Amino acid sequence: MSDGKLRSRDLTSVAAAEAAHSSSAFAGAQYLMGLQLFVRLATFSTNAVAFRLAGSSAFGVASIKLELLLSTILFLSRESIRNALLRTEPAEDKRRPSVREQRIINATLVSICVGGLLAGALYMVYGGDSQSSIPYYSESIAVYVLAAWIELLVEPLYVLSRSRVL
Repeated sequence: MSDGKLRSRDLTSVAAAEAAHSSSAFAGAQYLMGLQLFVRLATFSTNAVAFRLAGSSAFGVASIKLELLLSTILFLSRESIRNALLRTEPAEDKRRPSVREQRIINATLVSICVGGLLAGALYMVYGGDSQSSIPYYSESIAVYVLAAWIELLVEPLYVLSRSRVL
């Protein structure tokens, strides 16, 4: 075979590989768009069913007061520490934590303590509201406060993984 035929065959195989790669990327994009549409429709229908079953006052309390409680606990206890720690340089050895990474883990433990104290204080403030018309109001506040604290327990792992990626 001549050198020209080999080069044209190589170019043809490269073009075929690029076409297969772009078609698989397009198929992946279609899959992600379909998944996004499904998630949006599922969220909308779940909210519509919850609104029908729970009533407007209970749904309003859950979507406003309880979400505000959760967001307040999480934001005030972790965002300042998270933003400060994510501005550090990544470590060289990824297999085991370095001294720098151990310091990051130790610093994120502060957010767990602050979050626990803040959750207890906000439980007393929100639990003191007299919402006698809404059944299980104080229990739902306790569940949200506990969920916020459990989410804060994962904070050292999140910050460590983000510091290793960046």
